[in-house]
Amino acid sequence: LLDEVLAAPEEWLPALPPDAMLEVKSQLAASAEASGSEDDEEQDPSLPAPPPSTSSAARRRAFMAEVHERRARNPRAFQEAVRAAGRRPNPSVVDLRPPRHPREDAEEEAALAASALATSSSSSSSSSGYRRLAERFGGRRHFDLQDIEAMRVEEAIAGMPSYAPEYLASLCTSNSYADLVSRSYDPGYLGRRALDETNIFRASQKMPPLRWCQGIADIAAEHAQQMATGQMPFSHKDFDARVRKYPIPHLSAAENLAYNAGVADAAGQAVQGWIRSPGHRKNLLGGFDLCGIGVARSAAGEFFFTQLFARSVGGALC
Repeated sequence: LLDEVLAAPEEWLPALPPDAMLEVKSQLAASAEASGSEDDEEQDPSLPAPPPSTSSAARRRAFMAEVHERRARNPRAFQEAVRAAGRRPNPSVVDLRPPRHPREDAEEEAALAASALATSSSSSSSSSGYRRLAERFGGRRHFDLQDIEAMRVEEAIAGMPSYAPEYLASLCTSNSYADLVSRSYDPGYLGRRALDETNIFRASQKMPPLRWCQGIADIAAEHAQQMATGQMPFSHKDFDARVRKYPIPHLSAAENLAYNAGVADAAGQAVQGWIRSPGHRKNLLGGFDLCGIGVARSAAGEFFFTQLFARSVGGALC
């Protein structure tokens, strides 16, 4: 009710009885009125009387307190009284920059656009892939949190690592075709290949890439091996137990499972199957930052995949 009264006092004040709004007068105002100073005839009666020149600091503080009290009690009436007394309130400084002509703003925007066009070729061909803000946003100088988050995701996608090639490069040099073929079915390679395919899909949906966590991958590899040897059925049984083994603090977790056989790209087929499944797709696009994928091959030649996700606390390092 008080908010409605303060928002539209002219609609509520006529409905109040005359004795409902008694005049409140401080001792300082009463003494000033009784003294009959010369300024009383010229000053607006709704404004408090200024303190005498010989008043003490306590009187001045009391006078300022009364001014603030009246302004807080009825801001609109206080402003009207100030204007009626021929005084102006202190101006509110909104922009400290000197006033500019609209033509100057237009010329500056045109210069920024020309600079972005001039540097686009050199920026896009740079090895780091960095692009200036003027090139990304056409000379914009004002950004909100959504723009900043989009820039963060864009930079993360641009710097997305390729885990499978890095894993192959860490192995010894192959001297035979048989070694090359066997490496394409290496569980460590297939797990990282599945993560690369997952990150490619997340990038297509404007999602930041996942980082490989070896500690989580070891847990996933143990589960995949148990399914491949028949020690555990192909299911999410004991998922909570696997999550409790995570080597890092985490806020949430998820799991995807897959198996296939007789395909050339086992990891790619596993990820494509997850993309086509609504539940698995939701995990692929979840708000996670870490991932570990374990792969095992059964005696019949089937590949079993266990993909574990984690949302770390503060970006844990693996």
